[in-house]
Amino acid sequence: MQRRRWRCSRRHKWLESGLSRSTTKPPFTRAGRLFTPARCLLICGAGALSIYTTRVDRHSPPQRLLLPSPFSSTSTGTSCLLLRRIIMSGSTCVSLAPSSVAVPPPARAAEETHSDGMITIQSDEAPMILSKPRVVVQTLTCQRRPLGDGFAYRRSIGGPELESLDPILSFDDFEFTGPANFGDHPHRGFESLTYVLEGSIGFHDFSGHKGTINTGDAQWTTVGRGVVHAEVPAGQGVQRGFNFWINLAAKDKMVAPSYQELASVDIPTVDKDGVSVKVIVGEAQGVRSPLQTRTPVMCLDITVGPGAHLHQAVPAGWSACAYVIDGEASFGPSAGAARQHECAVFGAKGNGVDARSGGADASTRFLLVAARPHGETVVREGFFVMNTREEVEQAMDDYKNHRNGFEMAVGWTSDHVATPTQ
Repeated sequence: MQRRRWRCSRRHKWLESGLSRSTTKPPFTRAGRLFTPARCLLICGAGALSIYTTRVDRHSPPQRLLLPSPFSSTSTGTSCLLLRRIIMSGSTCVSLAPSSVAVPPPARAAEETHSDGMITIQSDEAPMILSKPRVVVQTLTCQRRPLGDGFAYRRSIGGPELESLDPILSFDDFEFTGPANFGDHPHRGFESLTYVLEGSIGFHDFSGHKGTINTGDAQWTTVGRGVVHAEVPAGQGVQRGFNFWINLAAKDKMVAPSYQELASVDIPTVDKDGVSVKVIVGEAQGVRSPLQTRTPVMCLDITVGPGAHLHQAVPAGWSACAYVIDGEASFGPSAGAARQHECAVFGAKGNGVDARSGGADASTRFLLVAARPHGETVVREGFFVMNTREEVEQAMDDYKNHRNGFEMAVGWTSDHVATPTQ
């Protein structure tokens, strides 16, 4: 036992000397032996905790990661149990350290981030990192705008204040009442989500796919090289929901189209400590939505109760925003609160979103949307989203002449034949 204490002490001094930031020698080794997870638990204690990790590859540089202060203030016994859960996938050691800076993960590893509250576990044996809260850089006030008879929307992304948030092309809170409808119309070049808050929406496309999505249901559409479809209100009164478009990368613009429906009872939900998270798309709080997307996307329906506090990991570098459905929400270190029908846009720095209700005795509900940017040129006209003007013109010509994905449009009309609302 004394030998183990000596080894921990020696390595703690070596790590705190700062050599771990530049050395290529794997830490916690002697004669090629990696320091084991069990040994790291011997040096848990009070104060801020840093995690140093190595991969199985002994020549990978170490990574330095910080556990949050609430974690480090727990008892030694509790810390050991929590650490045992964290250190299941790689050789890790913990040391006391005053630093409060977390090392960001490699960009590739962030693409498939698995989250569990404040701790983000990276895939492909990449290190785990603390979620550093993002700052709100813009708050959009979403005015209600009528469109024809029976349809109105509040547009956050895709409006005059913010034309796009790569790869988010548009983000609408809509109200739908007959006789309004979106009759037969084409699309190419993106993906979209429709999430129904109240009522029902009917749909029918030229491949014969048809049905209804009801309150709490979601539909993910990969438009790809082309679809022609119709969308109409299918219930009594006002149908309300959200619709957003996600750009497809150039390499995926011409993939085969597909639809995925997810009933409300099948949406994974996590309820904990006064916070409820519905994972509509992506992964959060240790659960994953069954919806599959081409572009990595996260869409969460979150309710934060009075006095509760959400720490939600968001992969570094992803674009992110939150639209307040009900109440007021405070995000990150900002002193102000986003109110109902306002959209908070987050800066790119940081690996997570902190949220509280804006009122001490009230709850708040918001939709958190995040996605990995493509960094590509976007040319959009009407129903088509491509990378160049020539590609948009080609899409129009293909639709007109029923080619390159629009062949099934020949002679087809939906069950909801009408002039599309534009």
